[in-house]
Amino acid sequence: FNPLIPPEGTQATTWLKKLIEIVSHAYFLGEGVMYLLQKAIDAVYQESGVYKGTPEKYPTMTDVHNWLKDYPAKGREAQWMSSTLRAIGTLCFGEMGRILNVKNQMDLSHLLKKNVILELDALTNSDKIFFIESLLLWIHHYRLAEGKRESFKHAIILEEAHHILLKQKQESKGGEAITDTILREIRELGESVILIDQHPSLISIPALGNTYCTITMNLKHRSDVNIAADCMLLDNEEKEYLGRLEVGYGIVKLQGRWFSPFLVKFPLISIKKGIVTDE
Repeated sequence: FNPLIPPEGTQATTWLKKLIEIVSHAYFLGEGVMYLLQKAIDAVYQESGVYKGTPEKYPTMTDVHNWLKDYPAKGREAQWMSSTLRAIGTLCFGEMGRILNVKNQMDLSHLLKKNVILELDALTNSDKIFFIESLLLWIHHYRLAEGKRESFKHAIILEEAHHILLKQKQESKGGEAITDTILREIRELGESVILIDQHPSLISIPALGNTYCTITMNLKHRSDVNIAADCMLLDNEEKEYLGRLEVGYGIVKLQGRWFSPFLVKFPLISIKKGIVTDE
């Protein structure tokens, strides 16, 4: 997956700026670093003919890294350069480098027609954030270009969702993160997003506020109980049940059809360990 290849129908300049925002969010970068990244990616796009629409081969993060190393930064730019090289160097090293630095990638739209599990255990938390957010951005723009809306096409399940929807990052950066914007808009495009997390208190408010169905099972920490109760409009007496639910039970809150929270019991389904292979 080469994140520098925009989906069909997306302008390269639009893609460039949104991708830089994702890099900044994943690696805690400032405005100065974002400015240098814009210059670097813009330069490699021009050299490769991306803006003309007929590139022989798309640039990679390695090309961006090489451009930055050769760029004669002066004054404040020299101070920003070390942070810029650190972030892009991370995207060119190890497993992450092998994932991203490809000239020709597979047709990602094929992944949206199959059941696919992405195991990201080999990546650091920052690398996971960048990879997942870049992929979500690609899917968002791919769906925008399709045209057909308001009919279900595909579902994405994000486990440990707080890694990319972290409330602390949103509060420290200010404003709405690009992933929160994607979640708000992508439902209309026929893409369902299911968030799974053991600690709802870590998830950003815009992400929690844009869900139609909320299912809460047993919670332990008071901060998790409080935020889940707020999402489900439970009063002080009712929210205590969130810490008393037995295994297999959950409380559900819908935003339509039935507006009051209700108790459900999920059937136990035995799953044979190891039945899903890498093949």
